[in-house]
Amino acid sequence: MDKDYKYTVCTQCWTFNHAPYIVDAMNSFTMQETTFPVVTVIVDDCSTDGEQDIIRKYLDENFEEPFRMEETEYAHIICAHHKTNPNCQFVVLFLRFNHYSIKKPKPPYLTEWLDNAKYHAICEGDDYWTDSNKLQKQVDYMEQATDVTLCFHNAIAHWEDGSKLDAPFSKIENRYYYYYDEVFSAFIVPTASILHRSWIIHTELYHKVFTNPKRIVGDWPLLLVCAAMGKIRGISDCMSVYRRTQTGYTLSIGSNTIPYNIKAADMNYEFYKIFPRPYCIPCRYKTINYSFGAYSASKGTGHVRYDMILKSFRRFPLHSFLYVLKVILKKMLRKPLY
Repeated sequence: MDKDYKYTVCTQCWTFNHAPYIVDAMNSFTMQETTFPVVTVIVDDCSTDGEQDIIRKYLDENFEEPFRMEETEYAHIICAHHKTNPNCQFVVLFLRFNHYSIKKPKPPYLTEWLDNAKYHAICEGDDYWTDSNKLQKQVDYMEQATDVTLCFHNAIAHWEDGSKLDAPFSKIENRYYYYYDEVFSAFIVPTASILHRSWIIHTELYHKVFTNPKRIVGDWPLLLVCAAMGKIRGISDCMSVYRRTQTGYTLSIGSNTIPYNIKAADMNYEFYKIFPRPYCIPCRYKTINYSFGAYSASKGTGHVRYDMILKSFRRFPLHSFLYVLKVILKKMLRKPLY
């Protein structure tokens, strides 16, 4: 029998220095047309670009008087209902100090709302939803497909600097995604498209993954946990925008740098030991790929990271050898045959 949830969906919006973009995100939350209550929890990680003032102004203009204001040792909390959308409630946490810089976890602050929602959605402060029925469509599907733990949809990838034209984030079809290599070898899931069942975060597997000190990202490990616990489903509709900006996490962490590749290799090796087969297989592939990525990025720096190749062979001797063989064959095939 289903628990009697206060909210059908709890949307998590993690944000830091997204002043130019956060209004788009908040507008996309308040425009959702649903037959069920939705709580959106916006967590501002002590922004320094004026974002907090923008959020406060948005609350003043679009929401009723707060029904709860609370000061804690870690945040100033505001809870309010939308003036015209009866199913829209905002909870805003203005963190008192930047948690990311000291690696302090923020999700525990959201327990009150996460535990009282049947489904969890995600949309970071520089992304936004474009379909007012996005949540309704996903929840309607999940209510029928009880064996599905997570569903996701397509998005428009938008480069803020105009260096590339807008295009679909990936090729997503209306079907189940069974195979690990379809989703994880080349990550096809826009973070803002994810909707998953809330009980996932209370499983032992989720706890092992998300409390692991080597974890440096959260989206694809969540997807992998959901895949290991049930079915995952794709929806071809483009219902959000994945904004690529210099303040976005993927670009700001320097995903092609030596330190990132080393950390990513170590994280994936940890996950390889945690996940059951076949879900550990993409972690093995990524461990090897990031290890060799660290080596490649170090060429010409005066300190070539041969140690990362050796580490890869110690971890996965056969598959590291096959990886090298594949690289050699690719190079040979590129050369003219004369």
